Amino acid sequence: MKDAQWDPSQLDAFLEEAHPRKAFSATGILSGLEGYEFRPAQIDMASLVWEVMERGGYAVIEAGTGTGKSLAYLYPAFLLTLKEESRVVVATHTINLQQQLIEKEVPFLAAATGLPLKAASCWAGVITFAAGNLLFTGRTWTSSRPP
Repeated sequence: MKDAQWDPSQLDAFLEEAHPRKAFSATGILSGLEGYEFRPAQIDMASLVWEVMERGGYAVIEAGTGTGKSLAYLYPAFLLTLKEESRVVVATHTINLQQQLIEKEVPFLAAATGLPLKAASCWAGVITFAAGNLLFTGRTWTSSRPP
């Protein structure tokens, strides 16, 4: 899909080619870009994130430094936005990580895939705190209990 104009009618074919197991492989669509490093643990994480996003549910993932966690969850999230014509919200603990995602990871994925990726950062004045099983972010309360 690199260097091509995005054609939504080709979505199914693209999703087959772009499955995380293929995309993160040593010869996948991400491999041709400067800075990409093949990491087997990243393939496992990205594939698990994609599977959970497709079927629903939850996953708890622990991965060490250098695994490539950001791309391993961002890439499947962007695939989901294409497949479902939806949006994904990624919450970070630090502003530094948020800036890394916006300034480095998203442009990297856009260049690698040719996808029309859009991202925005919103952190000014947001207050987050937990209270029991509820999470308050700004003006929204969210239960942490599974449905």
